[in-house]
Amino acid sequence: MQVAPVLVIMCAYALVATGLVPAPELTDAQLEQILYNPTTIKMYIKCATSEGPCDAELVTGPVPAPELTDAQLEQILYNPTTIKMYIKCATSEGPCDAVGKRMRTLAPLVLRGACPQCSAKETRQIRRTLAFIQRNYPWEWAKIVRRFG
Repeated sequence: MQVAPVLVIMCAYALVATGLVPAPELTDAQLEQILYNPTTIKMYIKCATSEGPCDAELVTGPVPAPELTDAQLEQILYNPTTIKMYIKCATSEGPCDAVGKRMRTLAPLVLRGACPQCSAKETRQIRRTLAFIQRNYPWEWAKIVRRFG
């Protein structure tokens, strides 16, 4: 998989060169984490080959989001308008706020059972959200699985 690091660099360079994002300051450890994370590498390859989105979070990493309480999460889940907005964010069919971007970035890692940058609370809330979508929005769940699978 020698081609992947080159594609990662090409994608990052394209975003920085076009002015979409400032050049990130990555430590060697952060770069190693990117290069050896299969999910991230797939996203970079799709970005570099124009088969997927090339947004700032591919270069800068997960977006920090305000912490949600469990009560706030329940309000989101049981509000059809809001949950559909987050589903569209997850499938890249609509805009994302900070919470949606963070969930879209971390959900694939939680699904795979390894999210080192997630807090225990975030992991629990993401699992709760994914289970809710799977149970109540099966067609949308299928789109999410295809996107991150």
